[in-house]
Amino acid sequence: MSRINKTQIYAIQWLQSQNKSLDEISEELKITPKQVSSVLEKYSKTNKDGAKIKEAKSSAATPIKSKDLMITKTSSKGHNSVAIMTREASALNDESKKHHRASINHSAVQQSIYRPKKK
Repeated sequence: MSRINKTQIYAIQWLQSQNKSLDEISEELKITPKQVSSVLEKYSKTNKDGAKIKEAKSSAATPIKSKDLMITKTSSKGHNSVAIMTREASALNDESKKHHRASINHSAVQQSIYRPKKK
């Protein structure tokens, strides 16, 4: 009986979430059913009472801000004295610029600028 690596553990969990039986999982991964059951017992998301543990889910209604994607703490002391733009924050800013430019009504902008009349 060989040791089970992390890839196999993730595969077991995935196949179990797809409602595969122990025998089907063991055949597909070429491991014993005893190994599959021990992994499922060890890594199952249940508490001591046997009830499923609720998993937190993020709300899709709240938009992601650029500030949330930046590095804002120093690594050594954890101070909030730094703000480093990450690749994801930069991409989010670029996308918001595109949408902002498209929503501007250029005729309204031209009318709002005061230009004195020429003689």
